[in-house]
Amino acid sequence: MSQLFMTGGSGFIGRHFLNDYAHEFSRIVLPLRSAPDFELPSHVEVKMVTGKPEEVSSLLKNEPCDYVLNAAGYGVKPNDRDASQMKLVNIDLPTQLAKAANIVQSKRFVQLGSMSEYLANGTDIATRETDTVVRNTNSYGGSKAEATQQLRKVSESEETEITCLRLFGVFGEGEAPHRLLPSLQSKLSAGETVPMSEGTQIRDFIYIPDVTSAIFAALTQPERARFTVYNIGSGRGISVREFSKVFCRLGKYRPEQLNFGSLPMRDTDVSFMVANIEKANTFLDWRPEWTTETALADYLSKFH
Repeated sequence: MSQLFMTGGSGFIGRHFLNDYAHEFSRIVLPLRSAPDFELPSHVEVKMVTGKPEEVSSLLKNEPCDYVLNAAGYGVKPNDRDASQMKLVNIDLPTQLAKAANIVQSKRFVQLGSMSEYLANGTDIATRETDTVVRNTNSYGGSKAEATQQLRKVSESEETEITCLRLFGVFGEGEAPHRLLPSLQSKLSAGETVPMSEGTQIRDFIYIPDVTSAIFAALTQPERARFTVYNIGSGRGISVREFSKVFCRLGKYRPEQLNFGSLPMRDTDVSFMVANIEKANTFLDWRPEWTTETALADYLSKFH
């Protein structure tokens, strides 16, 4: 079995990946900035770090592994807007880590990116990997997009294969409280009204088990091109309004608890953002298995 070096293991996606696929690796090296507050298998080795890119990349050089997964990120939380941290975590860390992966001859480096890397195209056409990306590196999406470009440059002179996964609207158990699904669950289950925008935005919501299976496929599929970008989403668009109404119906909550239009649309909201996932279907041999209804029903089953 192979060995994995993984950053971001204490985050929402990282925890789920470890829960779903840790058994597929004989050894996992997990650099963390604080002691984990969850149980880990015995073959997962926690290494305490401050998080500096040079420190984490040096750790990889001392603890070489077959595969490297960078699931670390800064800027997802509403108040995480420090430009220097954005650069450090979202650009410098993956770039230095990919170079270290090449030095220790790792087979593949997988970077978790975001749909926020894309500029809204102003149409109702699904986003492809070749579409225009954000250039403002002080923003979350822009810094992730810059990391993708830096990794492309690294791949031109290195041997380790680099794969970037641009994740769309990931949802599931363990999301941060400010996110849509936890907000719906906490307020509806308490009998409260949920303040919402009109909810007309069309989004691509993908359930976390489909995301972890895509990450595992990206890590372990047979040799491909030296550098590749894949969209990872459901490939289906649904409005925030309809998503919320399905959740309300499946949870047997009162529909009048959804107070659409009581909040303004955010400046960052775009009308349509859905992934074209044909490339991942073809080259990763990966397809999402969960629909909106089956995913939300499974999510709700954990609370009832």
